[in-house]
Amino acid sequence: MTGNPLFRPSRDLVISGVGPDDETFSGEFGGRYLTYNVSKARRDCLAGKHGAPFAFDVVPAYEGNKRVEVDGDKVQRYMRRPDILDTPLIMVIEHGAAWMIDGHHRLRAHYRLGLALFVGYVIEEADRDQYLVLFNGKAEMPEALRHPDIFGKAGLS
Repeated sequence: MTGNPLFRPSRDLVISGVGPDDETFSGEFGGRYLTYNVSKARRDCLAGKHGAPFAFDVVPAYEGNKRVEVDGDKVQRYMRRPDILDTPLIMVIEHGAAWMIDGHHRLRAHYRLGLALFVGYVIEEADRDQYLVLFNGKAEMPEALRHPDIFGKAGLS
């Protein structure tokens, strides 16, 4: 990452909790800017570590997540793919709120299709820390990395 001309760290940056092929999701969760290892969460959910997926109402979930940027073309493709739409979304609990870390495109497709329900896994607050990506040992992403040009070019999207 030090080859990125937009990123000038004042010291070394060590990122842990994520591999080179892992998918991540970053955003503001309860006032903190965090990054989750979605690949690890998905593997554990599919292995049954977090129980069976639950049914959720689409409209309130959409309303709570409509500010998240999505690729409109991807949403359109997903609307034509029931096999993708049936894939459970993943949420983590932090401070009593459910935060979506995987499935924003699928949720948007559900909403646009007028579907009433989606299914999703819930990772309880006591279990969520194992999915956090750490930056120099801290869960919160350094402010210097939060700019979209830096973040996207660093491959952490």
